[in-house]
Amino acid sequence: MNRRTSFFLLLFTLSTHLSRAEDVTLDQAKAAFAKADATLNATYQRAKTSMAEWAFAELQQDQREWIESRDLRAEMAAAYDGRAEEGKEKLAVEYWTTLDILTAERTRIVNGWINHDKFSHEWEGVWLDGNGGLLRIIQNEAGKFVFVLDVVRGPTYHVGNIGGAATWNGSTARFTTESLVDETETWLTFIKRQIKLEVIGENTSGHHGARAYFDGDYVRVSELSETDREEILSPGV
Repeated sequence: MNRRTSFFLLLFTLSTHLSRAEDVTLDQAKAAFAKADATLNATYQRAKTSMAEWAFAELQQDQREWIESRDLRAEMAAAYDGRAEEGKEKLAVEYWTTLDILTAERTRIVNGWINHDKFSHEWEGVWLDGNGGLLRIIQNEAGKFVFVLDVVRGPTYHVGNIGGAATWNGSTARFTTESLVDETETWLTFIKRQIKLEVIGENTSGHHGARAYFDGDYVRVSELSETDREEILSPGV
């Protein structure tokens, strides 16, 4: 595991356990979530009034699916991190802290939907899948880009990291590298589907933990920072 992936895992884990580290009460955790939820609702209403009808219809469906996933992940965090009994997850601080973290991230993603046509390059930027996946891309020359994809999946924090140079043509890109577990190759396929970027992995198990994966639908949330650029161009540092 390189330092970048270690840092990403540490950041996610510390965020999830923030309530205990700072002795946050249940009421405080609920209040923090309520604030994050209000910000998300305001952002969602802005999307409703500013996005094209077809795009907002897709966002509506995506939002419904996300809410179900968010609540399930909060219950799992309460069970694994808070050791809450079944049916009593909402009495655990970890339940509300996780809702807070996931809702803040979702606000970034909804803003990404709103601004999907305002980015400076076809592929370049910071992309999130809302489920522990962070994809960063530099579009450095015609028909090629360099990327780093880090993931932290599930309540047991299985991690993965992969990156390199991909070749793209139109709305599709392809990356290949050694599998690390056998003589076949690892493939990643990137498919731009209007606002979302779908990632499809083949034979990727050598690059992530047992319960981790790279596949998912990613949404671009920001341009790259200088730190992002340095980390993409200096893998393993």
